[in-house]
Amino acid sequence: MPGDENRSLIPGTSELRALIAEGTNPAGGYTVPTETAHELIGKLAAASVFLRAPGLQVRRFTGGSFLIPQVQSSSAPGVVAEGASITEGTLSFGAQTFKPIKYASLYRASSEILEDASVDLRNEIAHIMTRDVGSAVDVDAFGAGNGTTALKGLTAASQGTTTNFSTGHTAITWTDILNSVTDIEATGASATVVWASPDQAKPLRATQTTTGEFIIGSPTTTPTDRAAGLPLLVSANLPARTVIVADASRIYVGVRRDVNIAYSADAFFGADSLGLRLTYRLAGINVAEATSVQILKASAS
Repeated sequence: MPGDENRSLIPGTSELRALIAEGTNPAGGYTVPTETAHELIGKLAAASVFLRAPGLQVRRFTGGSFLIPQVQSSSAPGVVAEGASITEGTLSFGAQTFKPIKYASLYRASSEILEDASVDLRNEIAHIMTRDVGSAVDVDAFGAGNGTTALKGLTAASQGTTTNFSTGHTAITWTDILNSVTDIEATGASATVVWASPDQAKPLRATQTTTGEFIIGSPTTTPTDRAAGLPLLVSANLPARTVIVADASRIYVGVRRDVNIAYSADAFFGADSLGLRLTYRLAGINVAEATSVQILKASAS
């Protein structure tokens, strides 16, 4: 055919793909086959389980740090006789200050991959970055960071009240959870959420009454992810053998910058690639009083 004599100098489409190494998986080969379905198989782009708690106090702020005024003490009122002077009360204030922590993710893709992919690869990469950052936030939110290089998570010192169960108590029960609800209510708060590690969520959801009914509810009564009116949220980012019962309205998180996804063709201009970057800045976490977060730790044996 006319033009065949130039094939060695000007490669065809399939030959060009081989030259730019799109046939390998790291270079995106699985997204650019001869023909593929217009979808990408992957994990759900789940948002942070921690941030899904109902009533969580999320505060957006400007400036270099996140400061929350806090009442440290107040004088108790007393009985005053008729016509007598009312004693002046005293209030003592303090503050919790937290430094914003930045979460970031960066990927790049060649223009050829983006052009030839049958899926919306920009959007899919954005979902992947969002999922991964959400998971990283959960790790820190349920962790024991120092508040400077990582979020001060719920299991850090003074953030909550921890109960370590003795040997043989390897599974947290609904009785344990309801006892924690009472402990939260005893100081004037009100439990709004239960977070559980997967190993503890399984027995909780499978708990049945003597007549075979699931305590957590059935499709004809209450939603299957609730019990005692509290949502049960499961996260693999909680430490194993852990259940946290909390009044989320007593937990404060500062947002310095919302999730931002940016694209740039300049950073990798020489390679004809597009850079994709996600950034997110959080500050906190601050718990108003340790009794509002009850941390239950089952025994390992």
